[in-house]
Amino acid sequence: MRAATTRSTLLAGCGLVLALLPLAACSDAEGDRPGPVPPVELTLGVFGSAAEVAPYRAVVADYNAGASAARVSLTTWDDAAAMRASLDAGAPVPDLFLVPAQDLGHVVEQGWNTPLFDLVEDRNVNLGDLFSHEAMLAFSSDDDLQCLPWDLSPSVVYYNTDLVDFRAMARRGLPAPDDVAQGWDFDSFRAAARYASRPGTGAKGVALDPDLASIAPFLYAGGGRLTDDDRAPTTLTLAGGANLDTLTPLLELLRDEEVTLTTAQLDEADPVTWFERGDLGMIVGDRTLVPRLRAVPGLSFDVMPIPRLDTESTVGRLTGLCVAAGPQEQRAADLLVAMLDDAHVEQVARAGFVVPAKVTVARSPAFLQPRRQPANAGAFNRSSEDLVVFPSFPDQQALEDVVDPMLADLITAPLLSDLATDLEAIDEASRRVLEPEPSSGPTP
Repeated sequence: MRAATTRSTLLAGCGLVLALLPLAACSDAEGDRPGPVPPVELTLGVFGSAAEVAPYRAVVADYNAGASAARVSLTTWDDAAAMRASLDAGAPVPDLFLVPAQDLGHVVEQGWNTPLFDLVEDRNVNLGDLFSHEAMLAFSSDDDLQCLPWDLSPSVVYYNTDLVDFRAMARRGLPAPDDVAQGWDFDSFRAAARYASRPGTGAKGVALDPDLASIAPFLYAGGGRLTDDDRAPTTLTLAGGANLDTLTPLLELLRDEEVTLTTAQLDEADPVTWFERGDLGMIVGDRTLVPRLRAVPGLSFDVMPIPRLDTESTVGRLTGLCVAAGPQEQRAADLLVAMLDDAHVEQVARAGFVVPAKVTVARSPAFLQPRRQPANAGAFNRSSEDLVVFPSFPDQQALEDVVDPMLADLITAPLLSDLATDLEAIDEASRRVLEPEPSSGPTP
């Protein structure tokens, strides 16, 4: 990987600020001034719900209000899958666009982006001062930085502070974290789940969605992994030794109907909805849940990292900003650098959906928001240091269609009978999706 460049100090020639990137030369002589140059038209491509897209729309409006050299318009999709399908179908690639880390290989293979090291070096941006090494590595390939880290949103544990009271647990002699900033172990997590269960009110302690995204953080925290190769998986590896050691106590907890939601309750509503009602102590989710939970009247919640089993680890949602290959790449690189201005990153962070990859903003009040829930927002930063990119599956929907019902049976089964055999069956089912047998062709 190329060494980091010098400290970021974009030279603001003729008194121009970062967001006002000049396309024409300046002159002190009145008669030598060139005529007006029409602004370059650029596009910024993002995905997400209307609420997630709103801060980007505001950033574009602010940029356009202050810049004369370029004018930016926003292109949006409902989600990353819709964006990828649209570009695969031949839609124009935006000049600057968001990409999930799972899709980076596809983006590079299709030639949609241009590598960034030379572009940022020419603009005197010191990436080593702005991003963690792990974040840079997630968006690097072919000895170059392909896209700039933007959002590092790890999976964490959300807990209802009215149902889970660590001080009260400690007074009862139950295992509880001494300092929430330092995380916790599985014994404390299990004790919190049992403590939050209130038979008198019907409240339950913990529930997970029966899918790979929910159990994967625990597997990596247990020293295991979800697949044989997270970049090009050919099989799930749930039956691996470390995974079996992790899933045995986790499933024992999740199968206890005094602690978790029953099948009938899950048929009525998902775990997040039960959490919103105040009837569930803990769920697993990423930063995108924060605005939704903040909007629930009377709900008190906080976050903790995924509990330590063998190590501190989690999976999460990583997105980067990519510059499109083509004649506009220099201007798009200017826009990329403008997007790195603290004011713009903070504007997106305040909306609550992202964990900024830019270190200075992630540690600032703009993201931590100390007067708002969750109080322990630093858990997102702590967890992002141990974040593993969720594996990239060629057809994730097809895999989920096969595996999720088997996971649901696994979680709701009454006994831990022959767990290894059940896990091997799920692994085998995944192989039929990820590496199907070649067709034998027509029979003569």
